[in-house]
Amino acid sequence: MARRTKGEGTLRKRKDGRWEGWFNIGKDENGKTKRKSVTAKTKSECQEKLNKAKEEYLKEHIPGIGMIRPQASYLVFLDCRALGLTQKELTRLFAEKAHLALNDGTMFGQPGEGFMRLNIGCPRSVLKQALQQLREAVVQ
Repeated sequence: MARRTKGEGTLRKRKDGRWEGWFNIGKDENGKTKRKSVTAKTKSECQEKLNKAKEEYLKEHIPGIGMIRPQASYLVFLDCRALGLTQKELTRLFAEKAHLALNDGTMFGQPGEGFMRLNIGCPRSVLKQALQQLREAVVQ
């Protein structure tokens, strides 16, 4: 089984030759881990499907915020332009309402307006808590 870094999910080749990928999305009422999973013929196809599933999950649970997948990093750019906030309002939303300290996208110049940079190189429980706080701040 090919283990990925925290937050990326897990990939494995099944006995039938197909690839399976999944990521945890929380726990059910009995404390059992809930997962989103995908299958594909090739490892690269499975990884692509897994990435799309994570993006869709983010869109569904935190409306107005998209994700730009990193090529080879643990830093994810969150595309917050659909929220319609100025950069100052956006940084205030993250800091004061969500209680999160993220990098402001404008540290990369004007093209970074409307973006925030999230470090996902952390324990899954920390990432889950951060996304829950962000969700609550956005839907308020």
